[in-house]
Amino acid sequence: MCSTCHLSDGSGGSLAEPLIGVLETFPNCGEHIRWVTLGSARWQKEVGPAYGATDKVIDRVMPGWGQTLSAEEIAQVAAFERVRYGGGDEEAVMADCGVDSRE
Repeated sequence: MCSTCHLSDGSGGSLAEPLIGVLETFPNCGEHIRWVTLGSARWQKEVGPAYGATDKVIDRVMPGWGQTLSAEEIAQVAAFERVRYGGGDEEAVMADCGVDSRE
């Protein structure tokens, strides 16, 4: 699902932001999870025109996955992105995202 826009290597291409800097954009996993849950349209309505610690102005469409995926699945997606593309330490990321590493 994510690779459709973010591409399989996380580089983002023309449709989406790259996932490489995800740890800088969302230093804590809670905000990352919130972004994935809400998506860009709902984020703009509920939070404002920018997102993340870097206050990136929303200029692309990010679907909200809160109606499609469970909270646990969204946490797993965020953890995967943070480790795979952000280079985060797996154990620390799993704890920050509230994901059981034994799953």
